[in-house]
Amino acid sequence: MVDSLMKDDSIIKVPVLAEHIIESFTASKETGIHIWDFLCFVPLKNYVEIIYSLDRHFLEIGKRYKSRESLLISFEELDKNLGIET
Repeated sequence: MVDSLMKDDSIIKVPVLAEHIIESFTASKETGIHIWDFLCFVPLKNYVEIIYSLDRHFLEIGKRYKSRESLLISFEELDKNLGIET
C-alpha cells in the first residue's frame, strides 16, 4: 500500500526536511506538545492556508503559527465564520 501511494502522481508528497525536524523538536520542547503533532504540520505550513481540526494540540499549534500564513482552525470557529449556530 505505501508503495502504491508513493508511486501515485495524483498525491502530493511533501518531504520532511532536517529543518522541519529541528523546528518541530524545538516547538515540542517549548510547548510540551508531542513532536509528532508538529511533524504533521510543520512540513505543510507553507503549502496550506487553513487546516480544520478538533484536536486540541493542533489548535494550540495553530495559535503558535497564527501570525504566519498557515492557520489551524477549530470546527467551532468554522461554524462561526459560516454563520452556523451550534
